[in-house]
Amino acid sequence: MFTEDANGEYWKLKDGSYTIQVPVTDENADGYNADKYESTSTKYAKSTTTTIKTITEAVNATGTVGEDGVLRFDGLAAGTYTITEMKAPDGYNLLAEPISVTITWTAPETGETECTWTATGANIVAPGIAQLEIENNTGTVLPSTGGIGTTIFYVIGGILVIGAAILLVTKKRLSAEKD
Repeated sequence: MFTEDANGEYWKLKDGSYTIQVPVTDENADGYNADKYESTSTKYAKSTTTTIKTITEAVNATGTVGEDGVLRFDGLAAGTYTITEMKAPDGYNLLAEPISVTITWTAPETGETECTWTATGANIVAPGIAQLEIENNTGTVLPSTGGIGTTIFYVIGGILVIGAAILLVTKKRLSAEKD
């Protein structure tokens, strides 16, 4: 960023760029001709600013694994992502649970230019590149057992036991009354 500063060392050219070359009026002198400058009296100082802007936005992306067995998503920002397998290759099982990956970054320290990337659920293999290996499994997925079907048997069995207890108590009372 350039700001007007009498002690600055930069000059603004008419095309919007900045240079440290001093404007000159003599065509034989070392420097740019003065008519290329926005002003021959205004100097600018260069300053560096860092603006961090956080945007919360849902991202839905669909991808297909390529011939190389790799699924790529480019341009994802820091955040938490859930990977859900919708269709497994023939002969392979779907993932039992979705996989969660959280990517975070840390702004550079003062005077530094490199930010730091970290990931939970994946490995950072290069700045801004997270890698996650998912192993596909083959075989038969067994059905869930003990679901609602067994609950019905428990309820009916419980009712029969209670009914039998009531019948037994009633029968004993009737036989006691007859004696």
